[in-house]
Parts: sequence; structure tokens; C-alpha cells
Amino acid sequence: MVKEEILDIKTLLDHYERFSQKQADVILMKPSTHNLNHNANGVMFLKPEICNIPLEKLSMVLEYIKLMANIYSEEIYMISGKHLIQQKIIDDIYKRIKKKSTLNIGKETKKHQHLTRKDSELKDSDYILGSLELAKKGLSPEHIIKLWEQGPIIKMDNALYGIPCVLNNIKVVLTNGFFPYQYEQYISDASKILLFFFKTKTSFPVLKRYFQGSAEPFKRHQNSIRQYLADFMVKHSLGILDMSRNGIHLSENQYEGKKEVKIFTESLTKHYKYAGGN
Repeated sequence: MVKEEILDIKTLLDHYERFSQKQADVILMKPSTHNLNHNANGVMFLKPEICNIPLEKLSMVLEYIKLMANIYSEEIYMISGKHLIQQKIIDDIYKRIKKKSTLNIGKETKKHQHLTRKDSELKDSDYILGSLELAKKGLSPEHIIKLWEQGPIIKMDNALYGIPCVLNNIKVVLTNGFFPYQYEQYISDASKILLFFFKTKTSFPVLKRYFQGSAEPFKRHQNSIRQYLADFMVKHSLGILDMSRNGIHLSENQYEGKKEVKIFTESLTKHYKYAGGN
């Protein structure tokens, strides 16, 4: 729990309704009175799959986040997917994941042996192929995500997940198979995120485990935001969340958090409108 409110939900929802009316790509939903974003040590945002649910349902999600928050955030933005792509924000935020989605590594290499060392089924593969490499070869994001969802998903390294599969009778490790589909979600016409600059004294490992929750369902804390969102979406027939569509992003650690604060701040200060203005 926090001593100060993470957000005034009623005011935020009023501004949320005005987002499309402003016809802006970035709207400052609540300005900081403490110049907070320059002191923030991390960012959190609700992803498009959550921001596009009906407003009354979104208010319930925000109430749960407010209840569980171990962070304090006063400056909040609504950002269109168009802006995220044009300003290369998604490319910067997911830089490591994107890079490891381009792998093309043959079996006889030391790199292959190193990355597949943790799993016997992966070791038996002929190639490690990233999802973006498969997209270059003509596979659609929808095709790749269907392969990906067959699992099992194995964490191979930092920002690197893989599944064993067979393509054209060749044994392949598909890496980061969620990325092309996830990227596509950000560039749709209706895409938007709700961004919070935050300040916390809680350690990031604790925040990631207990507040955000793991992307992997069987490793997820039952009271985490991701578990709540997964249950909430099913309960209200709003869709199914999984490792690829997991509802929320939170900075990996304080170092990454400050980098992400800088990435967003440099873009937002040039382009935002204040939702509370005339």
C-alpha cells in the first residue's frame, strides 16, 4: 500500500474519454506537481489489450492496481500506438527482445550449443530461428503466434524465450515468437497505452514478482496484477491473456527503469497535450 494515491481514478477516466476527442497522439492525463518524471526510477504501462476494454471495466482494473500499488506515480499519459511506433519507443523499450527475435544460428556453432544447453529437446534442433527471421521468410505474425502458443515455452537467456517446433521437416527452436504479433498490436488504429512514471523504494525483484507478476502463468504470484488481469479478462469475456498478451509492462530493474524514463520523457515533452486544458 502507498501513503499517497497512485491515481485519482475518476479524474483519470474523465480524461480518458476525452482522449479521442482531442485527436492527439499523446495526452498528459495528470500533470506532476513535483516534476516527478525527472526523479522517477521506472515506468509502468497498461498495454493495448487492457486499454481497449470498455471504460467501466478499465475502472475496475485501475482500482485493483491502486489497491496493490507499491509505487507512487503522479504523472500519467495516454499514448497512441501510432506515436509509439513513429518515435521508435517500442523499438527502444523492447530493444533486447527485438534483437533476439532476429537470430539465425546453425546447430554446429558454439552459440547454438550455449543457448540450448538447458534443455535436451532444444539441443536436438538444427537451427535457432528468431520470430522476425521467420517473418522475413514470409510467415505472418498470426502464423508465428500459433506456432508459439503450442509451446512449451522455455527461458533460454535474458530476453530470450524459445519453443521446439518443426518447420518443413527441420527441427527448429523458434525464439521470441510473441514479438511480431505483439508489435502488430501496437500499430493498430485503436492501439493505446496508459503510461505511469513511478517512484518506488521497493526493490525491483519484489515489484516484478509480487506486483507485476511473471509472464509465465505457472510462476505467477496469485495476487499479482498479471494474474488479476488474466482472471478478469476471462471472467468478463474480454479475451485470454498469455505470455504474449500479458497486459502490463514494468521496468526490469532500476537501471532499465531510468533508461525507459529517459526514452519516454524525450518524446513526450515535445508532443503532449494536457487533457485537463481547454
